Amino acid sequence: MEPAKDTSSKNMIIGVVVVIIVLALGTYLLTRNSSTSNTEASPSPTEMTSVGGDKVSVGDQFPGSKLYLDSVTFANGGWVVVHESTNGQSGKIIGEAYFPAGTNPGSVDLGNNKLVAGNEYVVMLHSDDGDKKFDATKDLPLTDDQGNIIMKVIKASKTPEQVKG
Repeated sequence: MEPAKDTSSKNMIIGVVVVIIVLALGTYLLTRNSSTSNTEASPSPTEMTSVGGDKVSVGDQFPGSKLYLDSVTFANGGWVVVHESTNGQSGKIIGEAYFPAGTNPGSVDLGNNKLVAGNEYVVMLHSDDGDKKFDATKDLPLTDDQGNIIMKVIKASKTPEQVKG
């Protein structure tokens, strides 16, 4: 009868080890899911959003005559406008592009203007008055639910290490 006690003890130890492993795995998965959902709920550092769904996702850029967007979302279509920046404030408009309603990747052609390494730029969302022709006096900046203009300040950098996505 001694071998039966030995087998019974082994089974009990195996059972306890299995329960500990299951509890540890469950705790790990719960902790991982809650931290993932918290990061997914907040916008990325390159994205500015409004309650109406208008948003732009753009990172720092290489110098050149084009600004590349990760994505832009408009509830009703509108303009992505690139401004020169002075201390984070929008200045001269150097390029604009119209985007239809929905979420779109894309770029803004700056024509004869260029993004210069070391300089900052303001990427701003503007409405469209319906004619799909940009006019800064009629196609006004879009704002979020608190009245803040939907914009992102970016920088032009020479090397990939300096460009933050």
